[in-house]
Amino acid sequence: MNNAENMFEDKYGLPLSLSECKKSNLLLTGCNQQGKSLTAMQICDVLMLNNWQILCMDSVGVWKEKSSIPTFFTVSEKTMRYVLPKRESIIFDISMLLPSYQREFIEAILNDVWQFRVKQKPKHWCMIVLEEAHQYMRNLRGLVSQSLMRICSVGANHGIRTLAISPSLTGIDTEFRRLSGQRFHFRILPEANAKRRFASIYSKDWYRVVKHLDVGFAIYYLNERMRVVKIPLFQSNIQPMPYREPVKPKPKGIIHRILTALNGSEDEEPEEDEEFDDIDSEEEIEIDESEEYPEEW
Repeated sequence: MNNAENMFEDKYGLPLSLSECKKSNLLLTGCNQQGKSLTAMQICDVLMLNNWQILCMDSVGVWKEKSSIPTFFTVSEKTMRYVLPKRESIIFDISMLLPSYQREFIEAILNDVWQFRVKQKPKHWCMIVLEEAHQYMRNLRGLVSQSLMRICSVGANHGIRTLAISPSLTGIDTEFRRLSGQRFHFRILPEANAKRRFASIYSKDWYRVVKHLDVGFAIYYLNERMRVVKIPLFQSNIQPMPYREPVKPKPKGIIHRILTALNGSEDEEPEEDEEFDDIDSEEEIEIDESEEYPEEW
């Protein structure tokens, strides 16, 4: 890597090519408790420092506890409603949804992301993070993954890239692996299918390496070059907070509007008008909550 690409490894101890992040996707694989999610969180930190927006689809529920993404939104199976910020990074906690609903939610929101970026043409880049990506990427070219496939394959044309986290290469469509110029492979279990897949892609020698890696170590792949790297321990510098609906101003009563028009007075309204305003406010909230898919761009 040249000096511009290597600065993240010098500063953070994390090998990451920002130019390759824009060209292709990222893939992280390995068995549980090896550091995949923490590495992904650190990658997201570096990207946010470089003006990227992060949209994390967290099917595990750990990102709102350990990452530095400032806001999380918990998706309910009853409504499947969500907000989609124009610029801010956000975690969508979908851990309470059944896998079929998780797939449905991801397809819906990625279609909205695509529509927004095609029409609005924002200048910042966007990274889609998928925990437990094998649940959605086993057959990426199927009819139920059209929005995901579109973003993974041609998303760079509109500033969108994907970071997928999975226990094994066997659960990831070969098309996505081909579209991933950067990969982090942590220790894998000595399972027959995983062994055959890894050895057929990278050789038996690299399989012997990957099956003996210690926690926190990974094979880093960048444009057909591979090396073993030590990933620094990630520690969040903030505590993600739940998304809060913007507070709507209370509608002004008729007496308040008359007084303001006459002399600019901001005196409190009579008690009767306050009660009337409270009723109006409650009715508006009920109407808002009845919408099935409200969006906030």
